[in-house]
Amino acid sequence: MLYHTTDNAGVTEINPSMEQMRSLIARLDHPEIETTEHPDITLVHNPSGWSISLFPSGIVTLENLDEADMAPRFMDGITREEALQLWSDLAKGALTALLERNWKQAAD
Repeated sequence: MLYHTTDNAGVTEINPSMEQMRSLIARLDHPEIETTEHPDITLVHNPSGWSISLFPSGIVTLENLDEADMAPRFMDGITREEALQLWSDLAKGALTALLERNWKQAAD
């Protein structure tokens, strides 16, 4: 499965390990991330176009980059461990399980 992460500085890592993903997610707790232009980090599942972006506040967004008319979904109050599990599911291509989670849409 091809997937990649992009950090808040725009650095991309192809097929990172779970430990690399955990390390990247831990950076959300560094104070300097709040002062960067893009304070989020993202994992993209290349074959499907789905991506999950994580924010320091615990907000997580899910969107399909290949489907412009599909509204992004989000959850809030997500712990770092929950975020790692979401990324892990997406990296494995477990899309059905991922999409069945309690996502909200902006209009909700």
